[in-house]
Amino acid sequence: MLKAGDIVGEMSVLTGEPRSANVEAQTEMTLWKLDARAFEALADSYPDLRLFLTEIMSKRFETSIFVRDRTIGKYLLSNRIGKGGWGIVYRGIHNLLKMPVAIKMMKHDMAMEPLFLETFRREAEIIARMRHPNIVSVYDIEEVYRTIFIVMECLEGVSLKEMMEKAGPIPAERCVNILAQVCAGLICAHSYDIIHRDIKPGNIFLLENDLVKLLDFGLACVSGTKDMNIAGTVYYASPEQIDGRPVDFRSDLYSLGIMAYEMVTGQRPFQEENLAQLMDLYCKYDIPDPAEIMPEIDQNMREFIRTCTRCDPDKRYQSTQQARKELMKFYSHRDMPGEASEKKERVVTSLLLFHTPEQQQDLKAALEEFGSKVSHLGIKISMSEHSDTY
Repeated sequence: MLKAGDIVGEMSVLTGEPRSANVEAQTEMTLWKLDARAFEALADSYPDLRLFLTEIMSKRFETSIFVRDRTIGKYLLSNRIGKGGWGIVYRGIHNLLKMPVAIKMMKHDMAMEPLFLETFRREAEIIARMRHPNIVSVYDIEEVYRTIFIVMECLEGVSLKEMMEKAGPIPAERCVNILAQVCAGLICAHSYDIIHRDIKPGNIFLLENDLVKLLDFGLACVSGTKDMNIAGTVYYASPEQIDGRPVDFRSDLYSLGIMAYEMVTGQRPFQEENLAQLMDLYCKYDIPDPAEIMPEIDQNMREFIRTCTRCDPDKRYQSTQQARKELMKFYSHRDMPGEASEKKERVVTSLLLFHTPEQQQDLKAALEEFGSKVSHLGIKISMSEHSDTY
């Protein structure tokens, strides 16, 4: 039920999407009708008007779990499954392949800011270049309704943050399993000269089969980047991030070490809630020895945490591969998570697709999406073409 002062039709004006809602008045009303062209002219003259309306619309998206089914390119949105500072994540499905996906929509108020818009696009481009079992896959990007949608693989499970909040400290073997897989994902990212800059429990996702996925490359940058604005979460930020000095792969390892400390002990190394004082501690001191809280800690894990979190980057591991090798000591003769065993039986499944030359482009796009979907399972696809007449 609407009341005096409520606004009707702001979503249609902002997104350019036709709306079919009806409004019936029980008393006389004074209405202000505004078409899209007039709105654009007004918004250009008064930017606060657009901000005001987009805030209303963003809150409506955020507070509604279910949304009216809407088509985003080749995809159909259904219900909201998460949200962050910049975007809202919906569950969706590919209209043709009936493949479930997650669709991250940039909030409309952010989409008006060129810097945020560029960052959001960059996140999609960065992840799309990297194909690795421990990095969330990006399938597509759509720019409609005056915002951007990143189409990603749909993950079923929980974040590491959620798991720790419910279960507390993580047993040593599972802790090593998770950290090793995160390292494997970072090795891939670092091979592209990409620094994540926001390694934290909320960006680590655990699937039901114990596969670990690295999420959210929204703050990623090229190695050597300087940024006087602190990127990432301060509780996991490296001293060089806090100081605005150039970052490299060792910055991600520092954040990984802080996260490992929390996984093992159930708490962060410094309990200081004053962020200014916390940043000062990170920049001046190495973190406390985790053995002070957990004397029974595995010595290899203890060494891993302490080496990752040295204030001086030159005293940390000098490659992500070296850090992962340290974790391998925990397993001795057992297979390391993410490591292929020496001999594995492989099964080859053949599928013959008959199509016309006119259908080739559409088929190629469908097969690329299918390939992206199964790549995290370690399945490889080999395709060959043959001519036929009928």
